[in-house]
Amino acid sequence: MHQIYDITKSTPLPTQDRSFALDTHILLWAFYSRCAITRAYQKTVYPEFIQSLISNENRLVVTTLNINEMLHFIEKNECDIYNNLHGKNLSVKRFRQLSEQRIMVQTEAQLILKQLSNIPCVSIESLTVENSTIESFIREFTNHNCDFFDYYLLDYCNRNNLAIITDDADYVNDFVNTDIYTANPQILQNC
Repeated sequence: MHQIYDITKSTPLPTQDRSFALDTHILLWAFYSRCAITRAYQKTVYPEFIQSLISNENRLVVTTLNINEMLHFIEKNECDIYNNLHGKNLSVKRFRQLSEQRIMVQTEAQLILKQLSNIPCVSIESLTVENSTIESFIREFTNHNCDFFDYYLLDYCNRNNLAIITDDADYVNDFVNTDIYTANPQILQNC
């Protein structure tokens, strides 16, 4: 049985032997300064919690699927910023053709990857999606509200005894067998 932990409360940090996986939005809020947020707490509470875990030397896992999703988000976000600043309506594909912007997105991604690789307790895990996981996702589709990235990350956490840090209410379902650390009031009021 999993537990849900409120990271906004001043409770003791998990012991050093506790390892965590980061949901992609948590990764973005902690490491990408231009990330759009929907609630003010997201840009402060999660980065502070991540910093506390780093100081405590807890192992933090980022997967290659998170990196994939993060890179897509950064590119789309930078395109949106560009469009807003210049009164344009470029698609991401058209935005990619602007070499100056392409370099800016590349630099942003490189900085984040460099930050991650310079933190000793952070590991980037290479994941390969197995057909059985895809089949399981489709078979169980009506039993959860996850997109495939979330489903796969939960499956990975379940198999590797990793707690997950997330703000995503979709992670609260019967498929979860691992602890959830969150500041999301919607999740916390239902537990």
